[in-house]
Amino acid sequence: MVVLRERPLRIEWEKELKINGEVRSPLVRRYGEMKALFLEEAEWGEDKALYYIYRKIHQEGEIRVDITVMKDEVVGRERNKTYGHSHPYPEIYQVLKGKVLFILQKERSDGAHDALLVDCSEGEVLIIPPNYGHVMVAKEEAITVNAVYAKAQNNYEEYKRKRGAAVYYLSDGNIVQNTNYLLGEVVRTGAERINRAVGFECKDLLEELYRSPESFAFLERPKILF
Repeated sequence: MVVLRERPLRIEWEKELKINGEVRSPLVRRYGEMKALFLEEAEWGEDKALYYIYRKIHQEGEIRVDITVMKDEVVGRERNKTYGHSHPYPEIYQVLKGKVLFILQKERSDGAHDALLVDCSEGEVLIIPPNYGHVMVAKEEAITVNAVYAKAQNNYEEYKRKRGAAVYYLSDGNIVQNTNYLLGEVVRTGAERINRAVGFECKDLLEELYRSPESFAFLERPKILF
């Protein structure tokens, strides 16, 4: 087993996730429910697992902590990715292993969608502002931890209806527009810049949430920060 964290939770991974020595069961996202979201289909069976979501590995008050494990896969010409969703609450991610690209998007008043492409490596923390749709793309096998208001309801509808995010990230690093969207500005940026723009600073999500949960009250009440 690879030990990803020793404290405040001991997190281990090797084909299964252990939290403080206890094996956890995931929600499995399979190719069959994801295939319409990719630029091109792959010649796979519908039962092939693409990523694993471990809900509520920890909870501090109304703040839920989840872990996502993404397989190192290329689907057609794209890197493996999450389904994509939005909700009216902020969400915080930290990369525990590997490298990912977050595709954040928001619709403008003219109907176009602006997109932010955020590269994150192991250890980096990113806050996603309220009402931003977000997809996580795995550049390699990747494991992330996230914190979110426990009662937030994920909205998947736009991604289902428009066959994914506003752009597709290909395995060669190129970006292709999803023609189901009117695309506005596309900006490649870093996590620190986004965090700084909203006045958020965090170096260790689990440790800081465990030590000072009141500092994350904005996850439940976004107006504190946004």
